[in-house]
Amino acid sequence: MAAIRWNSDLNKLITHLNNVPEELEQAVTEVTQESVDEGSHIMYEKVSRVDRGVMKESVGSGPVEKSGTTVSGWFGWPDEKVEPYFVYQEQGFNNVWSGEDVPPMHALLESFIVERESWFSRLKALMK
Repeated sequence: MAAIRWNSDLNKLITHLNNVPEELEQAVTEVTQESVDEGSHIMYEKVSRVDRGVMKESVGSGPVEKSGTTVSGWFGWPDEKVEPYFVYQEQGFNNVWSGEDVPPMHALLESFIVERESWFSRLKALMK
């Protein structure tokens, strides 16, 4: 898998709040689902190297799951769709035929950075 896994320990949030209502737990799950969906969309738009379209069309996100106090979700390239060249393009590499360095695409990284900020903003808004 070449993906960002989103883990949120609700215990850390709960320790900062008194009498956290159950609705807040549900809201965190919903905000996290929105974030992985939007992260996937942002990443799709940022995939800039399109020959066959496979790299772009393979971008996806998974359902958010809650286990105990942890909410978890992901976006990126799932195991069944990721091809090795996706990771080379994402991270950059040296082209052995031309000897040239190919700069990184950073679609996964940049979409994570953008969506992480959005996720934190939404959480802050929930706690007001």
